[in-house]
Amino acid sequence: MSQLFNENNRSGQALLAWWQSLQQHPGDRAEFRRARSASEVLLLPVYHHARRAFQAYIGEGPQNHPQLAAVLGLAAHVQVHRPASNDHQHPLAEQMARKQQNASRRPVSPLRFRRLLQHDREGLYVPMIRVIRQLDRQVNLHDLASSVYYWGDSVKRNWAFAYFPLVSDDATA
Repeated sequence: MSQLFNENNRSGQALLAWWQSLQQHPGDRAEFRRARSASEVLLLPVYHHARRAFQAYIGEGPQNHPQLAAVLGLAAHVQVHRPASNDHQHPLAEQMARKQQNASRRPVSPLRFRRLLQHDREGLYVPMIRVIRQLDRQVNLHDLASSVYYWGDSVKRNWAFAYFPLVSDDATA
């Protein structure tokens, strides 16, 4: 998977800067959060203002706008960015599998995770909002962006290899 939104490159830094500025503009964030699909995000004036910051990375043509709209719309639901550390990358799929302290259940059950993997790009938006909420709106912003932008068989496979080893001891896995 290409790393358009890697935290160490300019596009990843642009994403983080945009997200941080969005936290200072609750009206814009609310507009993004009210959208129920990436298609609705595409119709927002705040999206068209924000996409200018990413044109150098995704190009001028409209072919990548649905993916970028999904990334920006979902990023608006994130309250805390959990950056990667040297010892652990905190991939989103691993966050979904890891039990939180004092929690008896995983944030995302194996059944819900399998259902998530069945979605195509169009159907991914609302389930991902639910996942972000289940993770207390604390996710690795860069992994969320890369996963959603490049959603397909490769991402699904990577997620499965990150998630299922952590739940292999569960009877429901």
